[in-house]
Amino acid sequence: MRSPLLINSAWGILANLLQTGMTSAFFVILARKFPANDFAQFLIANTVYQLVAAFSSMGLSQWFIRDYASSDDKTSLTVDYLKIQVILGLVFYAVNVVAAFTLYPNGTIRMLSIILGTNIIFDNLISAIKCLNIAEFLQKKSANILLIDALLKLSVGSLLFLYALPIINIAILLVVARLITVNLFIKIGSASNITLVEVLQRNINLAHLRNILTSNWYFVIIGSVSVVYWSVANIIISKMLTLKEVANYEISFKIFSVMLLLPIVASGSIFPRFIALYKTGNLNELRRLFNNIQRIYILTSVLVYAFIVSFSQFWLPLVFGRVYADAVPCVNLMFLTFLVFPTMFLQANLIVAMKMEKMDMIFNLCSLVCNVVGCLLGLMLYRSLSVVNYSIAGSLLIFHFLQDVLLIKKGFSTWLATAGFYAGMLAFVPLYQYAMIYTLPWVPFAVVGLAVVVILVSALAKPGLLHPANESFIKA
Repeated sequence: MRSPLLINSAWGILANLLQTGMTSAFFVILARKFPANDFAQFLIANTVYQLVAAFSSMGLSQWFIRDYASSDDKTSLTVDYLKIQVILGLVFYAVNVVAAFTLYPNGTIRMLSIILGTNIIFDNLISAIKCLNIAEFLQKKSANILLIDALLKLSVGSLLFLYALPIINIAILLVVARLITVNLFIKIGSASNITLVEVLQRNINLAHLRNILTSNWYFVIIGSVSVVYWSVANIIISKMLTLKEVANYEISFKIFSVMLLLPIVASGSIFPRFIALYKTGNLNELRRLFNNIQRIYILTSVLVYAFIVSFSQFWLPLVFGRVYADAVPCVNLMFLTFLVFPTMFLQANLIVAMKMEKMDMIFNLCSLVCNVVGCLLGLMLYRSLSVVNYSIAGSLLIFHFLQDVLLIKKGFSTWLATAGFYAGMLAFVPLYQYAMIYTLPWVPFAVVGLAVVVILVSALAKPGLLHPANESFIKA
């Protein structure tokens, strides 16, 4: 059981849980210490920055990880990649400022965008070194430094218990904390003997840069849509609903992001394994690994959904304050999406590993268009945050189904298995809601939790679940 896949995934999940715990604590402190309007303005500026940052790396991380494994000159490829990220970070910082001034006349939002936007440059460098560590199976280094980053962010938030700092000052301190993180990544964050001076001195020919971007333009969409998908909804809410709804949506998304940690971090280690198996032509082992992990993801999705629906009404007001008690319905609706998101993420990794990123790009675009159109049309007819959640869930369901059709054609699934997945989810949700009405909240969760644990333990006890198996693959 001591494979690089399991070791990297386990460490990554543990470190990210600690990191997200501290980051979430910072978020909770802001929600409690600032008025709802100030908190919402910070969230809007942060959303604009994240929206632009989604494009700033131009989606080249997956391209780098995939090409790094087969490159003869890994050092040169890495230096080029880092320098490209610095250039793109500067360009998109300017885009961030222009976007904020165009969308919002509010002076506080504009100032926060100028300050927080500098993180785009730092984030590009950090993301580039994280990708290098993934390619070298050294996620542990990245995780350690990001733990320090989360601790610094929590320390900034903790100052509010001592001083009544304005929200602008908090933003400045966050940028300082991010700068410290960048320096740690450059000095100790990578095994490669590359210095910042070497990166800055590297000359990137504009024709070479254009060639990289144009030949991998589909990665721009693949790498950006996931962030744009959620951020654009927040922008729409800020323009069509109240600032309080902005805060409710962002609280829901933060909780959603925390619960996504396990599948996302695990997929970060699984993705290189998918690439290696496809490159060697070991398709039977690739199918077996994919199907086994997919089953684990489905069970995890069901358990997380049950937990949120059963207990959010109790712990959410306790954590964020009673002023945000009306965020509970939004949280519960958003977690409908969780029933398909982890397996959708896993399937996207498999599709890209098999060099079908153009199809993944098309699926991403279809889903994004459905989401934006659904949000805009729905909010024109009915001004409610639930419209946004249903639009997100519906568009991701379309994304998942398009992936299913492609993977069925490639022999990684069957129509029967796909129909069983959707039928099971469609039956589970109303049955669980029905059980919530006629029993105490913990009862249906206990039943689901016990069933999931028993299935997972029995599956993990079998030899060859995540390792190469001698027996031939039996398609689910």
